[in-house]
Amino acid sequence: MGNSAQIGAGLSCESGTIVLNDCVLQGNFAFHRADGGPGGGGAIFCAGPEASVTLNHCTVMGNVANVGGGIAAFDPVTLTDCIPWDNAGGSLRGDDPSLVTATYSCIDGQAVWPGEGNINADPRFCGWGAKAEVHVDATASGPGDGSEADPYPDLASAPAFDVALSKDSPCVGSGSNGTDMGADRGICDAPGVPHRLVRLRAGTYAIRGSTVYSHASLAGAGEASSSAWEKRLLSSA
Repeated sequence: MGNSAQIGAGLSCESGTIVLNDCVLQGNFAFHRADGGPGGGGAIFCAGPEASVTLNHCTVMGNVANVGGGIAAFDPVTLTDCIPWDNAGGSLRGDDPSLVTATYSCIDGQAVWPGEGNINADPRFCGWGAKAEVHVDATASGPGDGSEADPYPDLASAPAFDVALSKDSPCVGSGSNGTDMGADRGICDAPGVPHRLVRLRAGTYAIRGSTVYSHASLAGAGEASSSAWEKRLLSSA
């Protein structure tokens, strides 16, 4: 989580076979290459001699890249019981869509990805929980709870998006053999609020190592402050 690279920030497979089970790839960022080409595969980049990646019960969410914010597949990728969702730059991208074999997976897009048991409905993650707004203060001493009275001490504490499923998620019980799609991170009673606003008090904040994604906004304390900026990141495509 929170990795950055020119390609394959979460995972780069350029030869051989990689198999991942019950994993979460979240908040990774693939930026422009040194040669000026686009970054590819925010979470996973698969391309190379005899390269292949297999994912079972994995969640790929909130990653960023110019091409394939979730998965950039230029060699075979197999998904079973997975949730690639809400990745900036597309959740599944590649020169040839036939290189991706998906079954019993929830994949965002206008059409359902070809394959048995696939869906494209909102997974209804637990997400931000009930807190639509949290506060961060660089001078705070304790861990904080994000409230105005007890703010988080750093930016990394604020955008904690939970990829567990709510009990009414269409992914619950819809996987192969009646299992839940995605990584097993438990079940919550209801999906979280659709957006989170992070209010930064005056101070200096390190963005490195922090990834703000999935409909989160930052609001600073004023023009005189180093935190004086407000920007929506990764709004819905």
